[in-house]
Parts: sequence; C-alpha cells; structure tokens
Amino acid sequence: MVPQVQVIGVTGMPEVKEGADLAALIVSACKSQNTPLKEDDVLVVTQKIVSKSEGRIVDLKDVQPSALAVEYSVACDKDPRHVELMLRECKRVVRMDLGNIITETRHGFVCAASGVDGSNIPGDNKFCLLPLDSDVSARRIRDGVKKLTKTTVAVIVSDTWGRPWREGAVNVAIGAAGISTVKSYKGTLDATGHLLRVSTIATADEIASAAELVTGKADKVPVTIVRGYEYEKGEYVVIAEEDFKAAAAARSRSIEIVDFSYEREIESMYFEKSYYLEPDKGANKAYVLLREALKESEKVGIARFVLRDRERLAAIKPRGNVILLNQLRFHQEIRKPDELKIAEAKTERKEVDLAMALIEKLTVPFEPQKYRDTYTDQLKQVIEQKVKGVPPVRPVEEPEPARVKDLMELLKASLDRERQREHAKAS
Repeated sequence: MVPQVQVIGVTGMPEVKEGADLAALIVSACKSQNTPLKEDDVLVVTQKIVSKSEGRIVDLKDVQPSALAVEYSVACDKDPRHVELMLRECKRVVRMDLGNIITETRHGFVCAASGVDGSNIPGDNKFCLLPLDSDVSARRIRDGVKKLTKTTVAVIVSDTWGRPWREGAVNVAIGAAGISTVKSYKGTLDATGHLLRVSTIATADEIASAAELVTGKADKVPVTIVRGYEYEKGEYVVIAEEDFKAAAAARSRSIEIVDFSYEREIESMYFEKSYYLEPDKGANKAYVLLREALKESEKVGIARFVLRDRERLAAIKPRGNVILLNQLRFHQEIRKPDELKIAEAKTERKEVDLAMALIEKLTVPFEPQKYRDTYTDQLKQVIEQKVKGVPPVRPVEEPEPARVKDLMELLKASLDRERQREHAKAS
C-alpha cells in the first residue's frame, strides 16, 4: 500500500468568543463540509481560537506598563503595554535584538514575545495570550468530540513560531492529547541494517506544520483534519512544578548506610563520581570509627543520600585518613548491551599471542598525573592568545583512520614501533 496522508482544512467556523464549545463547533463544521470526523483522525486546532474560547484576550487600555516594560519598549520600539504583557507571561527574558524580545514563557516555551500576538483579533489594540495549559485544552476538545460523535481522535494545539538559524516561521505543537508527540527510533535498525542510537522525530510538530499548509494566516481555516497518519496513541497526565516537588526526596545532609559489601563485587559500570566526606560538627569520633572499621573489614558501606532533590546510591570506603563517597548508578540506569550488533569472529592462537605481546610491551604502572586534560590546556592557550590580541589557530584535524584490513599486520607494526623506541632509548 502506498503511504499517504490527507490534510483537510475545516471551513465555515464562526468567530469564536469566550466560553465557546470548540468541540461542538468543530464537529458541526466538519459535518457541514461533508468531512465528518473518523476514528484516529488528528485534529490540529490553532492556538488563537483556543485562547479566544478561554478568554485569553487582553485590551491594551486595561494594561498599566511597568517601568521595566517602558525601558524595554524604547529598546525594541514597541508599545510599552504590549511589552508589559510579554513580561507578565514569561519567566525570563532570553534575548532582545533587532526589535525582538525572546522569552521563556511560564509553560517553559522559548519563543518571541511570550507568544503574545495581535493578529486575527477583532478590534484595535487587543492581544491574544497563549492558553494557560494547552495540553488541558487539547484534552477538553478531544473529550468533547468523543462525547458528541463516539469517535476517538487525537488533538494538537498549534501555534506559528520562528526557528533559530532558519528563515521563516512554521507551525509547532504547543499542546496535545491522545497522541505521542515524539517518536523514538533509538535501538531500531535503519533500512541498511545499521543500529539507530539517537533518532527521535518530533511527530506532533511535523503534523502541525503540515496542517499550516491549509490553514494559512488569513484564510479563516483555524482547524485541520490530518487523516491516514498512523500515530502512537498517548495518554498524558499533566505534571505541574509542585508535583515534581512532591516527588523530590526530602533534603538531608545525612548519609544512610543500608548494607555492607565487598568492593570487588561492584562492577565498574556502576561507579559514577567521587566525593570526599568530612564529619559534621560533633561527629568526628563516629567518622573515625567508621573509617577504621571499614579498613579492617575490607568492605564498603552501601549508602543512600540526597543530592539536588534526588535520592542517590553510593559506596562508602576509606582512603587514607578520609572517607570517600563513590556515587553509584542505580541498576535501572544501566543499559543492556543486547541492542549492540557484535558478530563473533574466529581468532587464531598466533593472533592472540601477538596481541598479548603488544599489551605486555605497553604495560606500565598507572600514574594518573601522567595523563592530562589536553582540552583545558588548549583552552588556556586560546585565552592567553586572545588576551594578547592574537587570533587562535584552529588545530589541524587528523585524517580519518583507514579501515583495518589485516589485524596481524597492524599488531606486528605496533610491536615493531615499540621495539624501535626501546632500541632508540638504549642507544
């Protein structure tokens, strides 16, 4: 079957006013143009009519600009009352440049003018704000359609935004219900059999962009039906900031040891970061007692502690006269290697012996001070050059190494180089 998707604009929608039942208006308009909604359709509803129905229209005559809004308005040549609305709707101003104010909205979106827009609003000096929660808005429309038609659809609330480093604006999803907004191909194989590791597609944004082809900015088509796209159904619970706070572990300066184990039993992949511990006031004797007991038992304490509102796991061990906390990964954080494509190959005994000889030649005592962070050194050099007014020189990129065709030849060549170095040192 040839893959295909239909994008159908919904015409005949009346001017939406505060309190309007969007689901009822959409169902009626779809029937009137002989495109009644079908099971698994995706409804793309423009943010503007959602905001209108929810009373998110503000008249500038009711806005008193703050001193900061007046200051910003001079810099960006805008009405200070318009700027005041932007500031009220944002958590922070990200950037001001070329007359634009880029903000992070209260929802977490980064966009121009906090999404405050005066287009397609009847009357002068009236502006539209983004819905308070577009996911809730989408779910309300979806539930309304289900109640009226017994049909299950997905709903996307869309808005038109600019894009960094690209000319022009596109429609994006700012809310959704009944559909997974992204599709991950991570861990699957592409058409040539290669393993995909990071591919994630913003499907809701792509559907919203396709819908804009029939809505337009001045065509009075605020709703689109996208039909034939096989999407992953998604049901969402809206999580607010206070919900994350409720899930956060209680802040504590204490470290609770729950078990003791031999360090050799902990695989290296579980180790993440290390911290020195010092005793709290009045706890010096307990600190020393724990340190000495760990030394004599040759075991480590398995402990729980809180760092940045999250409970963490750790291995507590002595190191000289201090106690070291090695932060551990939880078991569910360790990825399984099953997804890797590793084909077994037959090796000859002489190949293994040659590889072993090379390893023995290169074996030296581990001296951590011998290995330096070259990036930090290079960055310091760049800073020093800039202080002197000298433009930094970009390092020459090394050519891609050639594919290994004969492992034996490679091992022999490496071993020969090591022997030559030893000979040069001896002479």
